[in-house]
Amino acid sequence: MELRTLRSFVVLAEHAHFTRAAAELGVVQPALSKHIQTLEDELGVRLFERTRRRVRLSRAGEQLLEPARRALRAADDVQAVAREIRGGIIGHLQVGFTPTAPASLLAQAMSAFRRRHPRMACRVTQASSEELLDGLERGALDVALVRLEAAARRPAVATVPVVEEPLVVALPRRHRLARRRSIAWAQLVDEPFVMVQRRAAPVVHDQVIAACRSAGFSPIVAQHLHDVHGVLAVVGAGGGIAVVPRSTRGLPTVVFRPLVEPRLTTALGLAWMSSRAEQPVGVRDFVDIVRHAMARAPREPAVRAPAPARRRVTPRVDRFLQEE
Repeated sequence: MELRTLRSFVVLAEHAHFTRAAAELGVVQPALSKHIQTLEDELGVRLFERTRRRVRLSRAGEQLLEPARRALRAADDVQAVAREIRGGIIGHLQVGFTPTAPASLLAQAMSAFRRRHPRMACRVTQASSEELLDGLERGALDVALVRLEAAARRPAVATVPVVEEPLVVALPRRHRLARRRSIAWAQLVDEPFVMVQRRAAPVVHDQVIAACRSAGFSPIVAQHLHDVHGVLAVVGAGGGIAVVPRSTRGLPTVVFRPLVEPRLTTALGLAWMSSRAEQPVGVRDFVDIVRHAMARAPREPAVRAPAPARRRVTPRVDRFLQEE
C-alpha cells in the first residue's frame, strides 16, 4: 500500500468530487481514478459508490476513512522527525573518550552541547583510544576524544588536535620529591608506579614504560587501574606515584611535577570518520565546542617548588643579631 493511494482516498472522500480532488492532489483525473482502483484492489473492498453525477463513500469506505487519516498523520510525523534529525534538532550523539582525557573538558563540552541542542542527547562511552577508533569505524560512535598517536594509523579517520601536553609525575603531597621543581625519570627508579591498564590507555602506558627503560630501569608497577581518577586516588593515599598528562586534575593530597630527561608529550584530539558522505550536525558542533573550550582554557601556571618555611626569630634574638 502506497501513501499516495491512501492520500488520494482521503482527499476524494473529503471532496466527494473527482475533479476537485484531482486538483488538490496535483494529478489528472484518470490518475486519481487509477489510485482509487489500486487501493480497492489491495484492500479487497469497494471504497466509493460512483454514479454519473456524484461519488460518495461506501459503507467500507466510511469505516476505513479515519484509520486512513491516522496513517497519513503518522507518516507526516515520521517525515517531520526525519527533517529534525537531518537538521540536527533532535537525536543523539555517540561520544567516546579515553580514560586519560580530562573529565572537566568532557563535562564542559557536553554541557555546552546540550545548551546548543536541547533535544539531542549525548551518550558517552569510555574506552582506550584504539577501542574508540574501532567504534568509529564500525559506526558505533560519532566522535571521540582520543590520543592522536593512535589515530595517526587510521587513514579513514579525520582528526583535529585539541591539546598537546607534557607528561608529569603525580606524587603524594608529602613525598620526598614533592619539593623539587622538576624530576628526572632516573629519580623514579625505586618508586612504586600506579598505572592505568594498558588496554585502557596504551599510548601513555607505552610512553611511560619506554621512558623508564631509556633511563636505565624497568618500573615497579604496584597497581593497575581502569582510569586515571582511580590512579590519582591511590597516589593521594600514598600508594605510589603515577605519570599522567598535565591536564589531569587531582586531589588536594596530590602534587604534579614536570618530568625531564627526557621531556615527553602526548597529543589529545577529536576523531571522526572522514569517509561519511554527510556528517551529522552534532559532530560538527561538538568539534567546534571542544576547540573553543580549549582556546578559552587558562594556561597552566608554572610549577613551583614550595617555598622553604621561614624561621621565626624572637625579639630577643633579633636584638642580639642587630647588636652583632
